[in-house]
Amino acid sequence: MSKAQVTMQNIVLAGGDGILFNQLNLSINQGMKMAIVGRNGCGKSTLLKLISKQIDVDEGTLFHQPGLTYSMLEQVPDLSKYETIFEFITDGMDPDLDYKVYAWLDELKLDSMRDIKSLSGGEARKAALIRSFYTDPDILILDEPTNHLDIESIGWLEKKLTKLRSTIIFVSHDRAFLGNVSNHVFWIDRTRGHMMKKSFTEFGQWQENVLSDEAEIQRKLDKNIEAETIWSKKGIKARRTRDEGRMRALQALRAEKSKYIKQKGGAHAKLASGNASGLMVIEATNISKNLGEGSAEKCLIDNFSIRINRKDRIAIVGPNGVGKSTLLKILIGEMQPDTGKIEHGTNLTKTYISQSRDDLKGVKRVRDVLAPEGGDQIMVHGRPKNIVAYLKDFLFSPEQIRQPINSLSGGEQCRLLFAKAFANPTNLLILDEPTNDLDLETLELLEGLLANYDGTIILISHDRAFLDAVVSSTIFMHGNGKIIEYAGGYSEAQEQINSEIKRQQSAEIKPVEKVKMTEAYQAPPKTEKMSFKESFRLKELDELVPKTEEVITTLTKELEKPGFYEKQPTEFSKLAKKLEHKKSELDKMEEEWIDLLAKQENLAS
Repeated sequence: MSKAQVTMQNIVLAGGDGILFNQLNLSINQGMKMAIVGRNGCGKSTLLKLISKQIDVDEGTLFHQPGLTYSMLEQVPDLSKYETIFEFITDGMDPDLDYKVYAWLDELKLDSMRDIKSLSGGEARKAALIRSFYTDPDILILDEPTNHLDIESIGWLEKKLTKLRSTIIFVSHDRAFLGNVSNHVFWIDRTRGHMMKKSFTEFGQWQENVLSDEAEIQRKLDKNIEAETIWSKKGIKARRTRDEGRMRALQALRAEKSKYIKQKGGAHAKLASGNASGLMVIEATNISKNLGEGSAEKCLIDNFSIRINRKDRIAIVGPNGVGKSTLLKILIGEMQPDTGKIEHGTNLTKTYISQSRDDLKGVKRVRDVLAPEGGDQIMVHGRPKNIVAYLKDFLFSPEQIRQPINSLSGGEQCRLLFAKAFANPTNLLILDEPTNDLDLETLELLEGLLANYDGTIILISHDRAFLDAVVSSTIFMHGNGKIIEYAGGYSEAQEQINSEIKRQQSAEIKPVEKVKMTEAYQAPPKTEKMSFKESFRLKELDELVPKTEEVITTLTKELEKPGFYEKQPTEFSKLAKKLEHKKSELDKMEEEWIDLLAKQENLAS
């Protein structure tokens, strides 16, 4: 058995808001690849600082094996005192290892003499990663290593980490990364720690078992404590059942649901859709976009077309710098293409959540974000609701309402922005890197909101598990303007890309066979066209669909009038039944319209 490199026994450590660790025990052995997970604010980054000798404990025993070397990647590395990437990476390091630096910089497409000030967040993260592990430390400590990285770079990092001989301790909210790298998981829960000696892929079931065992022990020892823990266990089972229902619904939209559970508490937030948009939300036809001038000109989008319909869930993915944000801005009308045409549907109500968190700038307290003019209430979907009760749905405690914004973790700030954005009905939701800084529990909250959302979603994300759980199709930007839409989430898109690569490779090496002239000759295909009846029906549906949508909007507004039900219950019931009937009619017409339109487009091509 490997000798422990770091040992913690009965650790007690206080944080800003109380006790972070109480009687926490942990043993780190050589060769571990241990992921640390838990809610935002539970002390994950603090535990990394204990392991790396940056801080000490209040009580208990903390032992580090003598002579070990450590390397740590901070969440926000400080590169400010350096001029170039190479200078930053090699500062104080053995020059005999420079060949490694050049090799890895080349793999990550980074120029060693690049000015530090010109680096993007992803490029700075890549440089910091190379510095952290190229000396093969005994213990490598990584705090959110995938932040700002594109999917291609995350894959590169996974391969490097699995080959390293170092013991690796890391914090991450990227579930695919956690599953691909870890062989141990340390879960911090209510000031204590639990160790699982398996990959994160087994975490959900293991976590439920831990809570079940805990409930059994507590039932025997203390009936009062038993109630809370059993409730917690039941909450998890209910969420697991709910997640299975979401997965079945999402399969109809060609995406998978990645199940995840949480230990206690619950999120009950609801993302309300506004009035239904038209069937066609966005249509792009042969759009192109170049940036830069002269020799620096770069083609981001080349002759790309897409039709986004109501209830579609579209992801835009690709390497950093390929033009994802540019494509998103063009689709939603914030930027014009150089050539081509963009059309927007009717009755669109847009909500945009960006990664910049601009809405929090200049705001002092949590409550001020939701009620800048003061007061204890916020309008949620047109109705007043107490701020404390509303924020509880987003996993905030009553004590946090008056907390300063700058004291919130990155994940808590994201949750607060979601709370503000989701208070108003919307039918087009645009999300730019929504999973940045989110803990696993908040990710589940967001996935639940989006799973039940009745509008259209367009998002940019590098979180593969999130994409697989949420989207119905993936726009993959390959670079040099090449853009292809694939059905399903990221994993399904990648499978289709890999299949196409294999098909092309097989075609290149296939031997040329001699064929007879009679075999080579094929009669020209018969020209097909839509029948008169089908053409007439398509034209008819073009008129019927918007008319039915107008009726639905009118009925909805009528039913929402204050006091209508109390004054005219019979009439209210009649209109409600009529509304349901019209919605059912519309669904059938839309399905028929899509089938006919697809046939028309196929025949035209």
